[in-house]
Amino acid sequence: MTSNSSSSSQSRPLLNLPGYTTPDSFLEQSNTAIKECTALRSDLLNSVNSDDKNGTSTSSSLLLNLHRLDTISNTICAVIDLTELIRNVHTSPVWRSKANESFGILYSFISELNSDQQLYDCVKKIEEKGVKHFNYEESRMISLLRSEFESDGIHLPDEKRKEIVNLKNDLMDLESEFQNNIIEGRNIYAVHSREIKALNFDGGVLEQLRGHLGRTVRDEETVLTTDNYFTSSILKYEPSPSLRRETYIQSNTVSPQNLLVLSDLRSLRHEISLTLGFPSHSDKTINDKMAGNRTNVLNFLQTQMSSTQSGYKREMEILTDKKFELEGNRIIKPWDIPYYVNICKENSTVTNMDYSEYLTVSNCLNGMKNVCGELLGVSMFEEKVEVGEGWCESLIKFNFSDKDEGNHLGTLYLDLFPREGKYNHAAHFTVRCGCSYLKGTDLKSQKPVVAVVANLGSGDGLENSISHNEAETLFHEFGHAMHSIMSRTKVRRHEERSDELGMGGLRE
Repeated sequence: MTSNSSSSSQSRPLLNLPGYTTPDSFLEQSNTAIKECTALRSDLLNSVNSDDKNGTSTSSSLLLNLHRLDTISNTICAVIDLTELIRNVHTSPVWRSKANESFGILYSFISELNSDQQLYDCVKKIEEKGVKHFNYEESRMISLLRSEFESDGIHLPDEKRKEIVNLKNDLMDLESEFQNNIIEGRNIYAVHSREIKALNFDGGVLEQLRGHLGRTVRDEETVLTTDNYFTSSILKYEPSPSLRRETYIQSNTVSPQNLLVLSDLRSLRHEISLTLGFPSHSDKTINDKMAGNRTNVLNFLQTQMSSTQSGYKREMEILTDKKFELEGNRIIKPWDIPYYVNICKENSTVTNMDYSEYLTVSNCLNGMKNVCGELLGVSMFEEKVEVGEGWCESLIKFNFSDKDEGNHLGTLYLDLFPREGKYNHAAHFTVRCGCSYLKGTDLKSQKPVVAVVANLGSGDGLENSISHNEAETLFHEFGHAMHSIMSRTKVRRHEERSDELGMGGLRE
């Protein structure tokens, strides 16, 4: 479970992917991807125009052009998916900065592709002529791609299309700024030492807080920071209402500049939606989804709220009764909920302590191995993270193979423990998809490479206990990872959730 992100003459490339040896590799690979996609686009246009001129389109030429389209997407995503991961998790600000710069370059290129009239015309011709030649997977791929082009305003006049491209580039910049502000945001605040001494953490958490985050500035004060684990621990365990309130406010105001960013984001999204002919961003987003329209979503949410209302009222009565018992009032504030939920759970017949000794990171990983072996017929085995391959010291690497034939299926990297500057939620990142791609005129296959990022507990040890919620989150993200590991498709966009993808495979 070790990694070294420093470089040397014998270092492996990042994630063992050829070409990624230094932070500048992102810009180099971005430029290479753009050149390859430009060449594929040229080959595609020449082929489709030639078929039009000759008045013939063979099954083989249609399939070749379909895979050219999909390989454009795969080529871009081979770089941009990695940049999306690294800009959120790498311990080095330089690596994160270069990855973010590369992300911006490729996002702009994707916006250009999504508004490319000649590409759109090719897609329509391939879809029309492929009806008699394509199977379901191929027909669905080209149909989705046409719809995605149209959702980016390809049907609009030239000036409007250019406006959409510019607006989306501005939107990407704001989204990156918003995310970076959250990652880098950290409040420092002082509280009375008397309150700190009253903390009732389990497992020596108070000692960790004092050792890692707290420093005494005066005898009567202690300085705290808004690191996720300690914030959640204070909200869950601290009996002092004033300290819980202060912690809640501090942790939810680490990026005040994001209020303006969010306002600009909302305005841009609304402007883009109106330009594309939708009354709102929500209407645009839901247009090609299973729900169909905003009304169906609102009806679903209303049904869910109605069906859970009685249970919500019962639970709130329990919490308000407990607060009245301990504090003398029944008004539940946001910073009260974690504390009183924990108090009520401690009074139940089964508590976290009853099973916390079993819920270690190590046991969860062993459970994942059992799921893979018993349910999926797949072997999951740990491998050493070589020098240069990882982005943090605590990175864990697993390879997967078919139990019967031993064929390599894919690779999973686990970044499970909290640290400063890291993506502060749990997520699954697909770095490489399990799909086919064009090499010249031949179809090749690539094995998936995926990562799961989480922030479990307070340390970085495999024997650390984690909560039931953390274990549930870990297995949830592992399920997404196994979807990527096990998926095998001829076209890339079916490996992903195709109804959310654009030409470059990006989710908005």
